[in-house]
Amino acid sequence: MTIRMINVVLADDHDLIRAGMKYALSQTKGIKVVGETSTVEEVIRLTNQLSPQVIIMDVKLSGISSLDTIKKILQTNPTTKILIVTSCNDTIYPARLLEAGASGYLTKSSSLPSLIQAIKNIHAGQRYICSEVAQRMVFEKINISGSTLFDNLSNRELQISLFISRGKKTPYIASKLNLSPKTINSYRYRIFKKLKVSGDVELTKLIIRHKLIDL
Repeated sequence: MTIRMINVVLADDHDLIRAGMKYALSQTKGIKVVGETSTVEEVIRLTNQLSPQVIIMDVKLSGISSLDTIKKILQTNPTTKILIVTSCNDTIYPARLLEAGASGYLTKSSSLPSLIQAIKNIHAGQRYICSEVAQRMVFEKINISGSTLFDNLSNRELQISLFISRGKKTPYIASKLNLSPKTINSYRYRIFKKLKVSGDVELTKLIIRHKLIDL
């Protein structure tokens, strides 16, 4: 009996993690890693070139935001499934990434069998969310008081907040998002007001506290 191969592209900016996943998946029947990268721009190029069935992607890659990356990938490759595998277990990211078109969400603390099952599930057209994140999402839907200030931000405001927290300046953010510096500064003002912070340092501390970026 011939096993139908699932072609996978890996996108993670940590070489050791990417190498570990590649080795583990190479030992799994029916799954083949056909490409790997550390940037979102490159994962878009590889997807267009290789047409993988599944992309395994971290949300903290350098370059344009993960939300925009998912949308760009699915615009030209609507049948490709995207599995987010990241250290971020906050419920802000999963909900927005799934809304943007991701098919699954897994934390890096998950087991190898969970990763393999997630790949197979989303390839079959199902969604897969690791139990840790799924339980938190269900709980926070019931317990609204458990939500965070970041829930008040739009997707674009969240994108810009993450750029700022990584030390990116207004001209850089503007060029990446195809917006004017004036527009970025307007967003910055609204972000500060919504999050009740007075500057970039306070914003970064808040984002780190909520584990939206790694230290």
